[in-house]
Amino acid sequence: MHAGLASVVGYRAAIAVSAETILFAVSLIIGLSVRSSVGPIAGYIICIFLAASVIVLMAAAYLRVPEEHRILGLLALLAAIVYAPFCMGNYFIQIAVVARNPLNLPQEVLRLVTFVPGSPMFALDMLGYAFLCLSTLAVAFTILDPRDKPLLFAAMFRGERGSK
Repeated sequence: MHAGLASVVGYRAAIAVSAETILFAVSLIIGLSVRSSVGPIAGYIICIFLAASVIVLMAAAYLRVPEEHRILGLLALLAAIVYAPFCMGNYFIQIAVVARNPLNLPQEVLRLVTFVPGSPMFALDMLGYAFLCLSTLAVAFTILDPRDKPLLFAAMFRGERGSK
């Protein structure tokens, strides 16, 4: 892939990730303030798209990484690919099964798949987000341009980098 196309795709994926993150925050605020099911369901839909956008962003980042840091870019991409199915699957189950309960499952069964702290679905979601953390940490070490310090800060939550 041409580096120019990777830059354009990466830029658009970064905008998508930013927008989806903001929309998710808004859905949380709506869900907490209104106490309706619209907020959580909207959040689940947004997070499904967010996971896909993160994969695209990390793929574009990988294609732009200099050869000597390529392994870190690959690690970032692979960790994003592992993160996505955990989270996308969980959120899809919340929308398709828990919210609608098309099979009229008893509440005891629904509790197993409902996204609440302590449930198996919550645990799988947290495992997915551990891989997202690994992905963003790995990609942070591929950001070498000093002009990209704000991006590095966003990826690592610190302002200074060690030696190159």
